Amino acid sequence: MLPATSLRRGSKGRSSVALFCIVMAVAVLGDRGRAASSTPFYDAPQSLPGTILAADFDNGGAGVAYGDSTSGNSGGGYRQTDVDLEPSADGRFDVGWIDAGEWLNYTVVVTSARSYTVSLRVASPAGGGALHLGFNGPSGVWTPVMIPATGGWQAWTTVTVPVTLGGGQQQMTLLFDTPGFNVESIRVSETTASGPAPFRGTPVSLPGTVQAVDFDEGGSHVSYSDSTPGNSGGEYRQTDVDIERSAPGGYNIGWVAPGEWLNYTVNVAAAGSYVLALSVASPSGGAMHVGLNGPSNVWQALSVPATDGWQNWTTISTTVTLGAGTQQLTVYADTDGFNFASVSVVGSGVMTALPRLSHVYVIVLENKESSSIVGRPDAAYVNALVSQYGLATAYTGITHPSLPNYMALTGGDTFFTDNCIGCRVDAPNIADTLEQGGLTWRAYMEDMPEACGQTDTALYTARHNPFVHYTNIVANASRCIAHVVPFNSFQSDLSSGRTANFVWITPNLCNDMHDCDIATGDRWLASIVPQIISAPDFANSVLFITFDEGTSTIGGGGLTPLIVVSPRGLHAASSQPANHYDLLRTMADVLGVTPIGKALQGRPLSEFFVN
Repeated sequence: MLPATSLRRGSKGRSSVALFCIVMAVAVLGDRGRAASSTPFYDAPQSLPGTILAADFDNGGAGVAYGDSTSGNSGGGYRQTDVDLEPSADGRFDVGWIDAGEWLNYTVVVTSARSYTVSLRVASPAGGGALHLGFNGPSGVWTPVMIPATGGWQAWTTVTVPVTLGGGQQQMTLLFDTPGFNVESIRVSETTASGPAPFRGTPVSLPGTVQAVDFDEGGSHVSYSDSTPGNSGGEYRQTDVDIERSAPGGYNIGWVAPGEWLNYTVNVAAAGSYVLALSVASPSGGAMHVGLNGPSNVWQALSVPATDGWQNWTTISTTVTLGAGTQQLTVYADTDGFNFASVSVVGSGVMTALPRLSHVYVIVLENKESSSIVGRPDAAYVNALVSQYGLATAYTGITHPSLPNYMALTGGDTFFTDNCIGCRVDAPNIADTLEQGGLTWRAYMEDMPEACGQTDTALYTARHNPFVHYTNIVANASRCIAHVVPFNSFQSDLSSGRTANFVWITPNLCNDMHDCDIATGDRWLASIVPQIISAPDFANSVLFITFDEGTSTIGGGGLTPLIVVSPRGLHAASSQPANHYDLLRTMADVLGVTPIGKALQGRPLSEFFVN
């Protein structure tokens, strides 16, 4: 569907229907003589019901996939088009700088013809905005949507509208009638008259994590029961359930009262024994029940311990036997006095569940065996961290020399056999998966003379910078320059509280212990790591400190230390074998993105995190 620029703001009723038909006719007739057409942002149309990120509009360019009244991406985020995109407070990207008459197309496939609820995630300082939502082809829908005031450009709320859609492939269109608001996502879920419907359109897959605030659609006494009107925290959703921002990041359920409950539609992949782990916080303690209906038929009482604060989080767990298939998970409050953030379901044979974290930091040093670091006096600061946090004692590199290990940590494969100069590989990497998941990333290179630097200097070498060896990063100059930056901008990013979800740090050739001694690198860590640990966002973060390779051939690349620093972590020394692919798998899992390459078969390092 290609909206005509002559559409008027706020047209309603019969005029809207007639205008929609005119637009449809123009689009169809125009397509007959035009070779160019919009294509899905991903390789295949996005499936509905489901959630579409606003920034994932079709490919095809101006006048085909989108209409934007200004040149260039004013927010500079995510994609290189004229559509204005910026990082959102929710950790994704939103469409901003909206002007009247601008529009976006999305190629979708509706799985079946029926009634649906469309939920748009929007933010607006003053309100009064409006857009039209359309579906062409078998649906023929053109619906006005009014945008309320949310108090800020990043103060997000959800606006819902009912639609009846035809099945099959079609285009969904957002036409902006006015300026004055941002859009982050569009969720299409089935409308169920007799019961709740999944919040994101499809049941949450278990094993996995259910976010407390993602309770089902359906309204009071269908998907939830809350004893007070309105959302006391004023965040995330417009229901009577009380939601607030959580100190570790994300959101939590608060203002809990006895007898309140929440339903979540889930799908258990296979029958078996599982651990249910709930994230809770409480000044003085409380009590709750958690249950799953048929085919599991579980109803389990849990005590909530005192954590000495509403935002001092801990995890409580219980072992249950679950049946396979779609069912409802229910959380019921027996008492007041606690907050609730998530439920993680893992196999009972797994020691601990990996938490979902908001930020991952990784520092990669050079060429040291564990025996030269752990317990050595010239690595005093590293060993102070070991005395408080996690240490992998059987962690190895993949091979020798440096570059293949850096590639393994970011792309799930070595790709090269040596420290080749200027070599490139056209392969998926962690930057791609982060962006596809709506997350942000930045790589900081100490003493790199300019952003996206690919030429060696006295203290910087490109072989310790994996990102400039991926074709899809270096070929997109603006992407590379925005994300692969000199280290001197790190402190300002950190102090601003706007660090990326994934932060990679490569010290220079002296501070990474390659050209200088261990004590020099240890002093550098002592100057940098405390800044990371004390950052506001570190409460729900993890820092991995490791080495690209050791000096032996143990495990292929030498036995190197891995230190795991996190408020959500354990003080534990693990002798379980692990390598760079396992670390890449762990980083992807805690950020909630898909692992790539050999990390798909990697082992999540769950033994280092609190269950």
